[in-house]
Amino acid sequence: MSEGKRVALVIGNSAYSSASLLKNPVNDARDIANALARVGFSGVTPNVSTDSVSDVEPLVPLFNLNYDRLRKAIAAFARIAEDADQAVFYYAGHGIEVGGRNYLIPIDAMLQHARDVEFETASLDQVMGAVEDGNGLRLIILDACRDNPFRSRMISTRTVSRGLSIVEPPSNHMLVAYSSKHGTVALDGNTGNSPYAIALLNYLEQPGLEIGELFREVQDFVLEATARRQEPRTYGSLGRRKYYLVPPLPRPVNPASLTVEKTHPNKGQQEQGVEGAEHGDPSQNVNSGITAPSPEAGTTEERQPTNESEGSGARKPGQLDRERAPGEQFYEAFPTDGFAQE
Repeated sequence: MSEGKRVALVIGNSAYSSASLLKNPVNDARDIANALARVGFSGVTPNVSTDSVSDVEPLVPLFNLNYDRLRKAIAAFARIAEDADQAVFYYAGHGIEVGGRNYLIPIDAMLQHARDVEFETASLDQVMGAVEDGNGLRLIILDACRDNPFRSRMISTRTVSRGLSIVEPPSNHMLVAYSSKHGTVALDGNTGNSPYAIALLNYLEQPGLEIGELFREVQDFVLEATARRQEPRTYGSLGRRKYYLVPPLPRPVNPASLTVEKTHPNKGQQEQGVEGAEHGDPSQNVNSGITAPSPEAGTTEERQPTNESEGSGARKPGQLDRERAPGEQFYEAFPTDGFAQE
């Protein structure tokens, strides 16, 4: 694994008191946290009663956070992310856009008026500000683009839209990833995980995938799995520096590719070779001191891996911790007419 401090905050909100239950966020958060822990991320446990934060601990997901616990978890994460080389924030649950700003909804939110979002939710701006400090990768992943269950009852003089709005990260080392592009709704799926979480789990632990490449793979995976009904999108630019959740594997040395320095015969041998050549002796030449490998030597060369992930035991697309159907059967679990939009 890469060196340096790597921290993550993973949240799954399912049990909403004023909205319908979401089936997958708790499962998604648990599986994503386990994957990040395996590749070297640690986490933090906020003490809700004292507003303090423990030392960095093994990464565990946080489930069903109310307003108080959600804000304290973000505050605690900001403190440990400040000097981290990589900081990842993952949230699965309800999120809404009001007046051009995005908000993550705790499970006890009532949201009877559009103005209530400022007092009952955590804004995406707060999350981005919490992890902005530092020079390493800052990655915010939101599987929160589901249909807004509060929209129909919210009294509003402000625009309340579907999904989340477009966002501009404040630094050149921050990437914000949506499960579905701005203004559209993500699918919750009809299995234990959302389509977006399944895509992430296929690629998070694959060695040598640069972050931009990783999310392009995720995008294509979800587009195929949902018959193009859901299109993930990332926002922000990371510049020329390359970031990896799992770095490339060391390339094996191929003996056949090694360059062998030729040993030139000494001056006396050269003179003898020239003299022999002048007298028509084909056995004498200036290269007689170099022995070429025989094509009939019968040596076999072990095949080397042809890419960085081959031979590493890396996760293949469609391969999860628990057993799943092979990739060609995966899409049977996602019939194009069987998604629940929540």
